[in-house]
Amino acid sequence: MIPKRWQGVNACAPVNLPLPAARKCAEEKKDEGKGMSTYQNRTAKLIAALGILGLMMVCSVPKVSAQVTTFSDANYSGRYGCELSFDEDFFTAVYKYNPDGAGGYANGTMIGSLNNFVTPYDNTNPAGQFCTFFLETAASAYSVAANGIGNEILLWTPSIANPAGCPIFGFIDETFIALRNITSGPPAGASIRAEVADRNLFGIDPLGDAGHGSCLK
Repeated sequence: MIPKRWQGVNACAPVNLPLPAARKCAEEKKDEGKGMSTYQNRTAKLIAALGILGLMMVCSVPKVSAQVTTFSDANYSGRYGCELSFDEDFFTAVYKYNPDGAGGYANGTMIGSLNNFVTPYDNTNPAGQFCTFFLETAASAYSVAANGIGNEILLWTPSIANPAGCPIFGFIDETFIALRNITSGPPAGASIRAEVADRNLFGIDPLGDAGHGSCLK
C-alpha cells in the first residue's frame, strides 16, 4: 500500500524520493534513451542503404547520347544480335554480326532450326537440331541513307559441320533496315536498334519470302 505522504505524487517528479524510487526512474529514462538511439541508428542505416541502392541503379543504366537526325553508314557499327522470321513465324533464325560503320562487315553467324527444313525432331540430341551459316564478308555490304533507312545484301554459307537435312548451298539474303535515332557507344553514335524487313531468309523461295525482325546492339 502507498503511504499517504506519497499518494497523488508523480513518481518521476523532481522531488526528494527514497533512493530505490529515484534509481528506478533513472533506469526507465536510460532505457527509453537506448530505444530511441537504436531506432535512430536503424533509420540512418536504412536511409544509407537506400541511397547506395539508388546510386547503383543510376550507374547501371547505360548512358544514351542525344538523338540523331541525320544518319550515315557510321551509325550502323559494332556488334548486333538479330532475330528474323517469316511465314507467320514458322521459319525463324537468329544471328550476330558486326557492321563496320563503313558499309561492310567484320564477321557474322546465323543459326536456324533444323525443323525449318526437316520435320522430325531428335530429342536425344538438341544441339544437333540447328543449322549454322557464316557470313561471307567480302561479298556482303550495306548502305544507310540520311533518313536512317538502309539496305543489306548478305551472303550466307552453311557450316560443313551441319547435321543432315540442313541446306548444303549458301544463299543471298536481302534486307531493308530502319535505324532507331537513339544512339549509344561504343562506338559513339551507333544506333542501339534496327528494324529489319527480310526478302529471302534461307533462300527457300527464289522469288523471296517476306520476313521481319529486329537487331539490338
